[in-house]
Amino acid sequence: MKFQKERLIFLICIFISFFLAFLSWDYIHFKYTDPGIIGAYSLNNHHSFNDVFRYIAFVMIPIFTFIGVKAYYEKNFILNIKTLFSNNRFIYKNNSHLSWLTFFIILIFLFLEFFSIPFPVHNLDSFHEGQKMSAAYKSLLDNSLWSGSYVTVGVFYEILSSKITWKIFDHTSIGLVRFTELFLIFVLKILLILFLTFLSNFLKLSNFYKIIFIIINVLFFSFLIDYNPGVDLISSREIPILTLLILFLSLLYNNNNLFVLFLIALLSTSSMIWAIDRGLVCNFLILCILIYLVLIGEYKKKFFICYFHNFIMVDTLLYFKKRILLLY
Repeated sequence: MKFQKERLIFLICIFISFFLAFLSWDYIHFKYTDPGIIGAYSLNNHHSFNDVFRYIAFVMIPIFTFIGVKAYYEKNFILNIKTLFSNNRFIYKNNSHLSWLTFFIILIFLFLEFFSIPFPVHNLDSFHEGQKMSAAYKSLLDNSLWSGSYVTVGVFYEILSSKITWKIFDHTSIGLVRFTELFLIFVLKILLILFLTFLSNFLKLSNFYKIIFIIINVLFFSFLIDYNPGVDLISSREIPILTLLILFLSLLYNNNNLFVLFLIALLSTSSMIWAIDRGLVCNFLILCILIYLVLIGEYKKKFFICYFHNFIMVDTLLYFKKRILLLY
């Protein structure tokens, strides 16, 4: 009877949490500031932060309610979670030669695909391509980052990527900007195949089914990633997230790799420079990695990530402070 009562209270609390999350949707309202860009947001006086924080609230309120109720009725709930992680660590399967052979075969096809795609010769999109190229060209002229330019995604994605390509080829053109976008999609595809290969080696599958797992997922994601602009559902902005997932799997494979810990910490800052929205996702995932390391008792790794993060953050802030002082 007590069990049924607790179960009923648990279901009621979860239902109330979803109801509160639904009610909170309209109360999360940031005041709109007009940046001078005409679009759906300006026409509706809608701040872009509303969508992000409404989504976070809608997801996190039920999750925290679930954890709170479980911890109240089950005194050892947190300890059981820690024990679960400690006793069920992921095991990397060494008999993965066929998986890596599949990876290299698919990689060859990716190279052939990349070198055979038609180069885009469509008319200039003055809104998207124009905004991106104008910011990159201004940076090329006065070495600024975001001063006097609109940055809607991230400093690297919109400014530095095109600027670096122009400097590498010592030529400034629209074609090189489009080539950069194509190349980033190519890198995204390679990282995706690499992630699937790593992931397959943590699954309790035979070598044959690992290959099937990789091939099916490659075929599935091939419909979501395309070299044609505006068609792909997964863009090159996902590169930091995929990189972080690969690094996490590498950390599980090699427990004492300080370089992987350094790269994870580096992504905390660099992902924000790449694209702000993906940077937020990366930092949330890094927080999940830190919680996981605490639950399995790997306090040294957590310390190293936090130490490297603080070191990189201080250097980044000093760099941007110097850049701002140079502008004035």
